[in-house]
Amino acid sequence: MADRERSDTGEFDDHIPVDRVRAVFDELEDSAEPLDAGTVAEHADMARRTAHNKLNDLVDEGELRTKKVGARGRIWWIPHRE
Repeated sequence: MADRERSDTGEFDDHIPVDRVRAVFDELEDSAEPLDAGTVAEHADMARRTAHNKLNDLVDEGELRTKKVGARGRIWWIPHRE
C-alpha cells in the first residue's frame, strides 16, 4: 500500500477535489434528479466511499440535500432555490 500523507489531526489528506462531485450534478439534464453515491462515484471516477464523503461535505455546505431511502440507500439532490 502506498504511503499517504496525513493531516495535523492524523487523518489522511484528501487530494480529490469536491469539484468532481459538483461537476456530476452540473452535467445533469434535469437539475432536480436525485443521485446515489454509486452513480456519482462512477461519473466522477472515484471510490463510492469517497463520493459518499464528498456528497456529505456538500450537504454540510448547504449545496445539496440528502435523504435515506430504503434500508441502506441514500440519495442526494440540488435543493430548489427561489
